[in-house]
Amino acid sequence: MSRRNPKPQSALPAPRVWPRWLPGVALMAMTVIVYLPCLNGPLLWDDKDWFGAMDWNLRGWQGLWRLWTVPESLQQYYPVTAMSFWIDHQLWGKWTLPPHLENVLIHGASAVLFWMLLKRLQIRGAWLAAAFFAVHPVMVESVAWMTERKNVLCTFFALATLLAHGKAAGWWESKAGHVKLFAELFAVMLVVMALLSKVSAAVLPGVVMVIGWWRCGTLRWRADGMRVLPWIVVSIPIIWLTSLMEQAQVVGGDWLPSLPFADRLLLAGQLPWFYVSKLLWPAHLCVLYEKWPLAAWQWAGFGMLMVTLAVLVWRRWHGSLALVLLFLGTLFPLLGFFEVNGMKYAWAADRWAYLPAMAVCVGAAFWLVRLPRGVSAALLIACGLLTWRQAGLYASVDGFWQAAVAGSASPWKAHNDYGSQLMDEKRHAEARVQFEAALKSYPEYVAAMVNLAGALQDLGYNNQAIEWLDRAITLHPQKCAVAHYNKAMVFEAMNRAEDAEASFKAAIAQNPDFFAAHNDLGNLLILTGRHDEARECFLKLLELRPDDAKGLTSLGNIHFLRGETSRALDYFMKALQSDPDMTSTLANTAWILATTADDTLRDAPKALHHAKRAAELSKRGDPSILQVLAGAQAAAGDFDQAVATAIEAVKLARAKGNEGLANSIEAMQRQFEQKQPYRQAR
Repeated sequence: MSRRNPKPQSALPAPRVWPRWLPGVALMAMTVIVYLPCLNGPLLWDDKDWFGAMDWNLRGWQGLWRLWTVPESLQQYYPVTAMSFWIDHQLWGKWTLPPHLENVLIHGASAVLFWMLLKRLQIRGAWLAAAFFAVHPVMVESVAWMTERKNVLCTFFALATLLAHGKAAGWWESKAGHVKLFAELFAVMLVVMALLSKVSAAVLPGVVMVIGWWRCGTLRWRADGMRVLPWIVVSIPIIWLTSLMEQAQVVGGDWLPSLPFADRLLLAGQLPWFYVSKLLWPAHLCVLYEKWPLAAWQWAGFGMLMVTLAVLVWRRWHGSLALVLLFLGTLFPLLGFFEVNGMKYAWAADRWAYLPAMAVCVGAAFWLVRLPRGVSAALLIACGLLTWRQAGLYASVDGFWQAAVAGSASPWKAHNDYGSQLMDEKRHAEARVQFEAALKSYPEYVAAMVNLAGALQDLGYNNQAIEWLDRAITLHPQKCAVAHYNKAMVFEAMNRAEDAEASFKAAIAQNPDFFAAHNDLGNLLILTGRHDEARECFLKLLELRPDDAKGLTSLGNIHFLRGETSRALDYFMKALQSDPDMTSTLANTAWILATTADDTLRDAPKALHHAKRAAELSKRGDPSILQVLAGAQAAAGDFDQAVATAIEAVKLARAKGNEGLANSIEAMQRQFEQKQPYRQAR
């Protein structure tokens, strides 16, 4: 009997092979988990400038076209970011959870792209670096604040650009020529998308050159430089336009041109160390850091920076030097040499470290992988817990702003913005306290003066409101269009029409494109019977916003008051095309269609449809709209329902103390009882 040979035994067990997609899924899951506290958060800070003031731009296809073609229609000309908000508006309306979740998912996707890029570049600790980026608490301001969609979108497209360029330039693999050409063209498209999300992507050519130098030990002008030349060409006009708009958006406060170049250089030596310290030790994070005074001893920061660069060059530590150059290069636009609006209030902000943080994450992960895995795991858990806590601040208005006030040594900006948020919520008395606190910290803060005047007006203290507005105008006579406008609104509340008109005109004189001033001046002129002048105001308004529903409705009102019913109806119908749910326009249209004496214009079914929609939107709480509904019901032949609606409207008008309207509706009711529809005289 022959003897069987034993099976050979392997010396070591076969290593476990994880699915290739698992690390990416883990990054996404970690990101979503740590940001759960902020997902149901409200609109904060200047979210309302994108979701409120931009509301007109977010409606319909005309709004989308305007986002791309009219730069001044945006707070900043970032049309890709604005288009994402436009899509949100069509899908979700004012619901904030989906936009929050989108920010988180885009951030998680960026972490995955970051890991893929580092892995292809064969960087040690690639996944760990991406994980730190995903769950680091300094990233919270960019992810949890909806307005900073521009930051996370720009970074996502920037990382995708580097991956495409790496394929085209042969950083990690060699492909056929047509594949490289496609990757190169795709990279150019991604650069444009990144720039139109946020202009920070202008640093990408420098990033490519540094990575290429690190890989090859020399600058590759043909392989990398020629490929990024189109990026530079497309960047220049976008940077120029964004810079113009950034300066045009500045109203009041201190601005950087007054800062001497020596101070800017001093600041540039401090800020990198500030951000590195926050990234390595993320304690005392604050939405609005103190704008610390500049002093001679702070030149030590600049000196240390120069020494660090010199040592890295001398020792030829190319990897470390590349990371430092990437960190400084991506941070350079925010070191004080360029006019950045946020630097009026603070030298530094967590959101400005979003892209530069990647270099620090790479450096930290490179050294941490040498230590036992438990150390890295513990640090990731600690970062995740800190991010969870930081994200929780974005879950409520009060929690967010109270933390901002408590975290700043000079919280005048935080007090003012907290007060503005309270004003949006009609908490006027609390807002007044915040504005007064802002002025106590910074007595010449014009924005707080204007806001305090608004709170005082809403509380009924009109004379005090005018005093504060006059003080603001005196301090900044060349930058006070908003103060003049608010002063006009106070005069209107006091029934001082002539003073209100003068203040509206003063606001327009300082800012000819002041949309609200044109609109409200036109309405005031209508009330005083000066229809021709009012019409000019609204025509100017429509030059600024051609499809604005309010302007079109106001022009319709003027023509209706003149007896030009057909032209009035045309304007109302155009307004409804722009905003189908504008209650006053629905009611005006229904009134003409139901009551006009012109048989060619009257359309009872359409009148009833518009009137029902207006009543639904007003929740049957406006007696004048119920009057329109009754007229439309009578025009459609439903006199019993018209009588019932008229009775309801009379009761509501008297409950509101409007006896004149109640008597008018009763006169119509008597006609309905006699089976007669109401008709306007020709």
